[in-house]
Amino acid sequence: WICFPFIFRLVLCCYVQDVITVRDTDPALTAFRKLWQGGWVEDWMVSALPVVDAHGKLVATLSGSDMRGLTRASLEDLLLPVVEYLKKRRRSGGQLRAPERVTLETPFKEALQKPLVKGGYPRPRWRGYYQ
Repeated sequence: WICFPFIFRLVLCCYVQDVITVRDTDPALTAFRKLWQGGWVEDWMVSALPVVDAHGKLVATLSGSDMRGLTRASLEDLLLPVVEYLKKRRRSGGQLRAPERVTLETPFKEALQKPLVKGGYPRPRWRGYYQ
């Protein structure tokens, strides 16, 4: 019997590639274009992109849901640097929440619970689901 973590590591080791990122100074429009065109133009398909600073440090993530509520009046926001766009759109008082980090050594259950504890995803309404 092969344990799950071994298979998970094996799969990750076989598919190591460059990480697709967006610089924090890139315009939000460029970042969204990179997110959506990747699967058609390049050879990747992702649902979110890590936003990194000049040193390669993760500062935020960008996904399609970050366009929610965009109106004709706020289209110019897409020309802002991606970090400024996220600060303005997320209505968190101009601050970005620090991204959660997990490693291969992080237990699977802990990795799943991190967004729930920090409020990254809404908890299900029924009881006993995440206990």
